[in-house]
Amino acid sequence: MTRKAFTTALGLKLGAIALGLALLGLPGAVIFEGCYPIIRLVFREEPRIAPDSAWPIAIYMTMLWPAAFLPLAWVATLLFQGERRGARIGFVVGLLIVWGVLLSLVFYAMARQA
Repeated sequence: MTRKAFTTALGLKLGAIALGLALLGLPGAVIFEGCYPIIRLVFREEPRIAPDSAWPIAIYMTMLWPAAFLPLAWVATLLFQGERRGARIGFVVGLLIVWGVLLSLVFYAMARQA
């Protein structure tokens, strides 16, 4: 990974975390709510969590989701060295979506048991 790619990924990560916290977890809430159809399929029930759990989940999602920017950018650089930039970006975006779904499933399972 070049220095420019590293600083870009790091800047995106830190910017996303700072903006998400300034918005009081709204990006995490959007990701979590967007995964409700998948939660419905996996757990075979209508997603219901305690109101006290919703805000902490949103804030944790906002902080953890951007944490994948740097590792994914590094892996994409290694896997797609000779490819066009669009292939790397598509790979990273696709895995960020998968990461958001996995985080949503884990947080829903934890909130469901609480």
